[in-house]
Amino acid sequence: SQARRFLSVGMACRQVAFLRAQRPEDVPSGLAQQCLGPKAARPFVSRFAERVFPVDAASRPRLEDFRVIASSVLAPHVGQTWRLIFEQFRGGWNTISREDALSVCKGILDAENLSVSDPQRSVVVTLTPKFVGLSVLEMDVEDLEVQTEP
Repeated sequence: SQARRFLSVGMACRQVAFLRAQRPEDVPSGLAQQCLGPKAARPFVSRFAERVFPVDAASRPRLEDFRVIASSVLAPHVGQTWRLIFEQFRGGWNTISREDALSVCKGILDAENLSVSDPQRSVVVTLTPKFVGLSVLEMDVEDLEVQTEP
């Protein structure tokens, strides 16, 4: 039997579903760039989902743990202009703040390269009560919106 490519991890919080990729080559940020946004060859369409937030690396929602994953995920993007996209889902308020995430990113990617208007990379931080996720995209946050009609 053939293994499933994606597994449902379930609902970490209300109205948020998570899928886990089974293949090492299925990096969530890469998949998002293939099926979302204006450059998508075969756009993802759903009448249930509004947005997709890829998570390439995750840790417990603690600042020390976030620093560890940020250093490995963000290191290949040093020297690029970037902006932060911080999405907080139901809870996690006493864990990592937007300011904490921005400070960590500035320490690795350099504050001088922060560009709100024309970034080369979008750093996506997803915070829930159970984990903090991180990914880096070569697309705008608006491109994470899902089409409702083909």
